[in-house]
Amino acid sequence: AASDVYKGQGINAEYMGILMLFLRSKTPFALSQKMAFWKALSFGKFFKQYLLTNIFMTASRSREYQEDIVQKDMDQLALRNKHEQGFYWRPLIDLEIGKKYGNYLTKGMGKAEKADFTKAMQSLEAYQNVYNFMAIGSQIHTTFQMIYRTMNQNFPVPTKAWRYSPEYSIEKKLFESEALLDVYYKLIDSAKESPEWQKKIEKDLGKHMNFLFGLFPRPLVEKNFAVLPYMKKFDYEKGKYFRQ
Repeated sequence: AASDVYKGQGINAEYMGILMLFLRSKTPFALSQKMAFWKALSFGKFFKQYLLTNIFMTASRSREYQEDIVQKDMDQLALRNKHEQGFYWRPLIDLEIGKKYGNYLTKGMGKAEKADFTKAMQSLEAYQNVYNFMAIGSQIHTTFQMIYRTMNQNFPVPTKAWRYSPEYSIEKKLFESEALLDVYYKLIDSAKESPEWQKKIEKDLGKHMNFLFGLFPRPLVEKNFAVLPYMKKFDYEKGKYFRQ
């Protein structure tokens, strides 16, 4: 009867049947052996194996995750992550667990197992580098949205205090946009060894920077060119964004 329970589950039915009979036995020998059995099958060992399994499985798919994430637009990463219920965060969580509890997880491992663990961590770190790059682009887009909404007085709960606050003046937003362009160009410069990434940044985020630049009156922008080097630079090369 015990064997029938495990049929079709990929488990040796006869072995599981014998195991169940052993665990139910109340002979002195069986009782002593059961104590050793449950001691070996401690929660700590089970939890350790659970964490290692997650790390190895996620690492084995990290390349697939990378190929998937780079196909997303940088300005949509936050939204897609929300819709996917944190799918793109999973490798980062396993990487953090591996870093924090690395000594505990590798205790008792052989050389080959430690080498596999190190390789898995390297795969997760490679994914982290790609994700962080995409996340910076996503944050640039989120900041762009905030500037745009405040300039258009598009608040969730609009109030007169917000509408007429000097913090939301067009001059204030002009300098905030300059700071945003600073981050935008630094992101492009950080990818100077990868033209493909530079093209992706310009494609995914350049259109938003171009739209933001067009919100400000031309005389106001030209008047402040001396203290807005990135605005001036963008004005010089903005023509290429009209072709995207």
